[in-house]
Amino acid sequence: MLVDLIHITYQSLYILLSPVICLLLLSRRDTRKYFLHMWGLSSKESQTNTTDTPVDWFHAVSYGETVVCLQFIKTGLKNKSINNPILFTSTIENALDHFIKEIRKLQSNHTNLKYETNFLPLDFKPCLQSFLGAKKIERFFLVETDFWPSLVFYLRSNNVKIYLINGRISQKICSLYNFLGIYGKQLFNSFDKLFVQSKTDAERLYQLGIDKELISIIGNAKYDLIPSGKLEDSENLITETDMKVIILGSLHQNELFILDSVNSSLPNNFQIWIAPRKIQDIKLFQRKIKLLNSNYCLYSENKDIVSTHRFVLIDVMGVLSKLYRNCDIAVIGGSFNSVGGHNFIEPIMFKRPVVVGPKMRNFEEDVLEFKSRKLITQVKDNEELKTVLLQFVKDPRNLIEQSVKAHNYINLKMGSLERTWFQISRQNKMS
Repeated sequence: MLVDLIHITYQSLYILLSPVICLLLLSRRDTRKYFLHMWGLSSKESQTNTTDTPVDWFHAVSYGETVVCLQFIKTGLKNKSINNPILFTSTIENALDHFIKEIRKLQSNHTNLKYETNFLPLDFKPCLQSFLGAKKIERFFLVETDFWPSLVFYLRSNNVKIYLINGRISQKICSLYNFLGIYGKQLFNSFDKLFVQSKTDAERLYQLGIDKELISIIGNAKYDLIPSGKLEDSENLITETDMKVIILGSLHQNELFILDSVNSSLPNNFQIWIAPRKIQDIKLFQRKIKLLNSNYCLYSENKDIVSTHRFVLIDVMGVLSKLYRNCDIAVIGGSFNSVGGHNFIEPIMFKRPVVVGPKMRNFEEDVLEFKSRKLITQVKDNEELKTVLLQFVKDPRNLIEQSVKAHNYINLKMGSLERTWFQISRQNKMS
């Protein structure tokens, strides 16, 4: 009874707050484009007709999670665990675009693969019914995090198998659903299996009273995302022979202050490559570089050209993980502000030393593990970053040795997506 009351209140908020929700949707270019669809009033034409056959639905909220989702699909196709047409949804347009680009590549090897993509509608039952009413969803795979109660309860009421893939349960999510009591417990108990990254994620679900049999600690799928070891010529930037490179990966606009330390610590034979987390912030980075009385070039305009600029701004999405192979050391963005850090594993794949800032909440357990084994370097502030970089310039051997050991250790941690599919297949055979 209490669960029903909370759910009715939650759904009623969509009606009461509809003017505010409309303003928020119209304020963003991508959600403005899908405005009617998100309210269940319109739906773009499907690339394939999946109405008469069961569909496997995959949802990822961000670009990074979409990359994990694609790797999960590739693994499933390789293991012949996916036989249905695919429905993919996100709430980010560039995630949808990236998925379409990559799934088309997969179709060259899997000619029978059919797919459909769209924005996820609002978590309001009439919107979901309009979107899903004619579809026969057999399995729903939620990648990492994006828990929408109406969606989960709607799928459960229609006997859809629901799986959390590479799950990440933040303290914020845990606190919210702990506050909601039995409502949060019923939400997570609606999943057929919760595959989580770490013991910390599992313990937070235990706090909510979730059945332990539903939870499987499977490891972080980021370890499975090994970029290809070689870039095509069209995706390269040529530097002078004696030039060294530092990459500041996924840097946010409120982390621009670290450019002062990086620029002052590194000699002229170091080139500073910056990959902004958001491409639309590129002008802010350009202005900052000008304030440093330095020069820059754009990655997109200088492929296959010998670059002698002090800074290189990477203004293309989807290439950062591969570009790490060109650097001598990497600094991970999102770790010097409140974001909680981004993927520090990608540079290690190429045996590159990694430095992270003090705030790596999103990878808290992994960072503690790697630090305890002395496989990465974490600095407490901007000044300590400067000290580490000065020491690297003076003698890089310690950090290089650290990166090799980290690479070897990562090889032991791969395979979480294979393990996930194995457990799903075994569960299906037993049911």
